[in-house]
Amino acid sequence: MGSPSFHHSYVTSLLTLAHAMSGETMFLLMSPNRDHFLRALRNDTVQLTGQDDPSFTIADIQSFGVRLADSPAVIIKLPLPTQFPKTHFVAIVLQKTVSGPIRKNDLEGAGVDFITLEETPSASDLPEITLRSWEVNGTHRDRGAAFAATLDAFQEGLNRIYGIAT
Repeated sequence: MGSPSFHHSYVTSLLTLAHAMSGETMFLLMSPNRDHFLRALRNDTVQLTGQDDPSFTIADIQSFGVRLADSPAVIIKLPLPTQFPKTHFVAIVLQKTVSGPIRKNDLEGAGVDFITLEETPSASDLPEITLRSWEVNGTHRDRGAAFAATLDAFQEGLNRIYGIAT
């Protein structure tokens, strides 16, 4: 297998920052500085990996805040991937219960969960679509299959992981 796709390298860069900065990454993704942050991350990824994918544009990235049980989270929809592994969505979930609006001091001492919805090749003609949780060292654990690479399937999988009845 060759080098990872640009999408996968970008997600790995985001994973590293999310764990290093804890919930502050969530604030940046929901702030007016979001595009600047995502563009800098893209530029760093290009510089670190020597890869680039012109179809991967910041304008095509969507992010929005949600709650999973009582934990604040940000879901990120990435541009349509062009090669495997195809990372379609990322969720950054604060490992802390917060009632009401999240404040900067809510981030103290709280880590984050980092979960992706990925599409990988399989032995059959159909790709495997899987939810994965990622550790700070880059190792991952499969958290179950998804029925499609859609936002609804990702949210359904997140609800399953966090024990939320739908």
